[in-house]
Amino acid sequence: MNILQHLNSEGYICCSKVVIKKLGVFEALVLGELCSVAQSFAYEEFHIKMEDICGDTGMSEFQARKALNRLNSAGLVSVKKMGIPGRNYYKVNKDSLSEFLTEDANVQENNKEVF
Repeated sequence: MNILQHLNSEGYICCSKVVIKKLGVFEALVLGELCSVAQSFAYEEFHIKMEDICGDTGMSEFQARKALNRLNSAGLVSVKKMGIPGRNYYKVNKDSLSEFLTEDANVQENNKEVF
């Protein structure tokens, strides 16, 4: 196997340092994974199995569910249970995420003194 195949973007999860600082490492990992999947679905609702989230992030199901609950509470990810049997459908809230990631930058920008 070519070493470059290990280094392609599909083999990585992008994590935001801002999300890590504000919510935690597990939340940043889950959000990064969901954003990767959401991109394939044009950021519309999508289904992904919990075992896939856990397998791709290396987390236990408890850790992943707790992270998803925190992301949902923060308004960054919406979770809906639909269908029979019930499946969770996720949606990354791009507007909330954009605001969440830039709110500290806006506060710092407004607090700068003008010389």
